Amino acid sequence: MFKINNIHLNKIRHNNNNNNNKLFFVKYKYVLGNHLNVIKRNYNVKKINKNVYFVPPAGIGDLISMRSAVHFLSLLYNTVYVFHKSFISKNAIELYSHLNNVQMIPINMENINKDINAKKYVNGITFYCINKINKIDDIIISIPTYFKHIKSRITHPYLLNYKPFYHKNNECIYKNVEQFYKNIHLDNNVYYNFFNIPNTATSIELYNKIKHYKIIFIHTISQNKTIVIPHIYLKDANDENTIIINPDKNYYNPSDTIKYELAQSILNNSVMSLITIIKNAHKLYVINSCFSCMIYPLSVKNQLAAKHIIVFNRDNSKKLYERVR
Repeated sequence: MFKINNIHLNKIRHNNNNNNNKLFFVKYKYVLGNHLNVIKRNYNVKKINKNVYFVPPAGIGDLISMRSAVHFLSLLYNTVYVFHKSFISKNAIELYSHLNNVQMIPINMENINKDINAKKYVNGITFYCINKINKIDDIIISIPTYFKHIKSRITHPYLLNYKPFYHKNNECIYKNVEQFYKNIHLDNNVYYNFFNIPNTATSIELYNKIKHYKIIFIHTISQNKTIVIPHIYLKDANDENTIIINPDKNYYNPSDTIKYELAQSILNNSVMSLITIIKNAHKLYVINSCFSCMIYPLSVKNQLAAKHIIVFNRDNSKKLYERVR
């Protein structure tokens, strides 16, 4: 059963045999809703001999949410150049490493004052776009209100003629993400249908260390907020066949040598390095932050093994999204 903001939506089976993913012709089926309403859309896409420079929002979670858009653009252009803050380069590069014609452009800055960083990000991208981009290439800006001196420049016929489609059965709980896609003339269909986070060699290695346990994956810290997971959701934590994994904290005492060392080995890894653990975890309890930006669309697409998933609102610790099955 899906539960989004107290609205119950019936779980619907996905027939993966009907999904084809091919370059230049992509056909997807996405279903979400309280009726058997199938939203089908054929993407008859064709590359043009141009590049595109894509300006996403600045955070890691934002980059994750915009991965679908970048994937989609990679089918339309020779090369997609994606701007990002230099101090998240490792996560940014790993996130898009499976898309061969995507390259990252770091904007140099340190992880310091948020307001100063926002100005540096905007100014750095503005300077680059004005001085370094070939005038025949396209520019797509997902946060246009931040940029006064540059605007999106879209010449691809497919994008110019694309008609976004919105329906109550493909809404997104993240209204900011929905707006980002609207700003670049795409829609939630692209967001869901093209969303995919591949496993990495490191993520598989980390998962293999703990795969014999039932995994409870927890994340409680966002950029500026911390929540406490209610104890009721951790009642199985002491079971010998269960392990709690938090990328920011080790819940075990050194006296519990095996679990302590395993949990310790997960700390301070990149976001992408934990994707295989997330996909195979028994339960997922996370704050609304970068990990929830992976978990939510994967959950909607039935690509997670978890029996219970909760995304907690960072501002009030209330449930933003819950799935039980």
